[in-house]
Amino acid sequence: MPGDLPRLADMQARMLRNALGALADNGRLVYSTCSLEPEENEKVLGEVLSEEPRFRTLTSQEFALDYPALIPFVKPDGWFRTRPDEHGTDGFNAVVVVRKT
Repeated sequence: MPGDLPRLADMQARMLRNALGALADNGRLVYSTCSLEPEENEKVLGEVLSEEPRFRTLTSQEFALDYPALIPFVKPDGWFRTRPDEHGTDGFNAVVVVRKT
């Protein structure tokens, strides 16, 4: 429904803020959705991280070192993405968030 996207993005931002609050120093959190919409992915993460300078995302190089089997799905911005038109799978996004020490 047309009004669902803002409501879902707000809900996801609240869940992400709560989860980040429980993350230990150098701890990692995977933020993932089964959505291709930037409003539920990059925009949610960008909004939350702009308020939380204690956190950052893994770079694509760090992601590749830690998860080499996933390299084909990791974009230069560090996001793991699958798309029906590229991979013959459902659309999926994930990014690893790290608490800075």
